[in-house]
Amino acid sequence: MSPRPLMFFGTTNLDLCFNVERLPTPGESLMGSLKQNAGGKGANQAVAAARLGLRPSFYTRLGDDDAGRSLLQALREAGVRLDAIEVCPGEISGSALVLVGDDGSNMIVIDPGANANVTPSMVEKAAEFIERDAIVVAEMGMPVPALNHLFALKSVKEFDLIFNPAPVRAGLSPAAWISKGY
Repeated sequence: MSPRPLMFFGTTNLDLCFNVERLPTPGESLMGSLKQNAGGKGANQAVAAARLGLRPSFYTRLGDDDAGRSLLQALREAGVRLDAIEVCPGEISGSALVLVGDDGSNMIVIDPGANANVTPSMVEKAAEFIERDAIVVAEMGMPVPALNHLFALKSVKEFDLIFNPAPVRAGLSPAAWISKGY
């Protein structure tokens, strides 16, 4: 049996990760080492599926900047299908500053960049790439109106939804929580 089609809707960020011995206290400066990584909840989930041998589609919104080009290349190299991805001239890509202590604790600050500009009409356009009998995975990093539109498309496009509500925000449609009745 072949796997069902899989499509992700979510965020993509350029992560600037500082590894430090411990997390700083307010006002304190620490030395650390910096690494840049492709990240974002949606991108990480799509890449994980591709690494498992699937060919997931992904909808995200990137700026037309160096970070966006780097993120697009990382997704391509991971085996993620890029047809639905929007690259937006004049916008910056999402980014995150991540501090990671040796004990695994972390602190993260996110600038959503182009991720914050996803609209219901953009989701409608990207939904053209949802294949028949697909599983759609979405996460809370996208704007609530865009997510609510995706949830409304469940019955029209007849897909199953897996939704990660982190970080929880107000305004979600009840359709986020309604399954097909398995």
